[in-house]
Amino acid sequence: MSKKVALSKEVKVGLLALVAGIILYVGFNYLKGIDFFSPTKKYYVVYNDVGGLTVSNPVSLNGVPVGRVDETRIMVDRNNKVLVTVEINDDIKVGNGTLAELKSSSFLGGMEINLILRPNKGEPYKNGDTLTGFQKQDIMAQISEKALPVIDQLDTLMIRMNKMFDPAFSQNVQKTMTNLQVATGDLSTTLKENRSKINNITTNFSELSASLVDMQKKFGPIVDNFKQVSDTLKDLRLKRVVDNANLAMKDLNEITKKLNSKEGTMGMLIHDPTLYNTLNKSVSNLDSLVNYFQYNPKHFLKPLGRKPPKGSTPNWN
Repeated sequence: MSKKVALSKEVKVGLLALVAGIILYVGFNYLKGIDFFSPTKKYYVVYNDVGGLTVSNPVSLNGVPVGRVDETRIMVDRNNKVLVTVEINDDIKVGNGTLAELKSSSFLGGMEINLILRPNKGEPYKNGDTLTGFQKQDIMAQISEKALPVIDQLDTLMIRMNKMFDPAFSQNVQKTMTNLQVATGDLSTTLKENRSKINNITTNFSELSASLVDMQKKFGPIVDNFKQVSDTLKDLRLKRVVDNANLAMKDLNEITKKLNSKEGTMGMLIHDPTLYNTLNKSVSNLDSLVNYFQYNPKHFLKPLGRKPPKGSTPNWN
């Protein structure tokens, strides 16, 4: 028969402590997102600033954790950029064009990496490849960016309010309100003292308005009559002008008819060339007589019984 090996109490306590430590380690890492039973791949991402990203922060896809941050390290030779090592489940097909977005996961400042996959974009990455990373502005920075202009405006408003509540300004406002109250009281007193006069004025205006309405009713027919008289005068004046124009046209027609019918001196003058030639000849003789008289006036003033000198006979044509 084989002998049973008896374990000492120290060995049992040591084995129990070892098993408890292993269980504690595995459980703690499981709570941190480390699954020792699922195969993973490691990838690298480079950021200028990780904003508080630490080991075991989640790597998610569409809001579901698919990995974790395994390590963060400063790269002194690359302007102190941060190299982040991530472990992602092997069943996630990370390929060319995949983006690793660093963003805030809560208002408390927690950070996570969100994968943005682009299916059918080139070959899948292998274990140890580098993903393209970019950092999204965290929530607090966005709130600060939106809140700063509002805070500046509130600050300006408070400064103006302080100026408004300056003692000198308050005194001026108080004086203005006092003067306004005094003016309002004076106006009320004046209205009370002259209420009867105001009532009389209102009554007079009412009576005047009624009188104007009556006068308007009376003047209405008069205005209509004046309009009719004006229209009648206008018609008479136009009729007289038309009649005079007709008479003038009638006289002009008769004159034209006489001229065309060779009646009278003007008609004969227009239509008979003999009369025209005779008149033309008479005018020419008269002109010769005037010329002769101008150059030989003594011929008309000579003594009676004398003969005119030779060569001075006028040209009577």
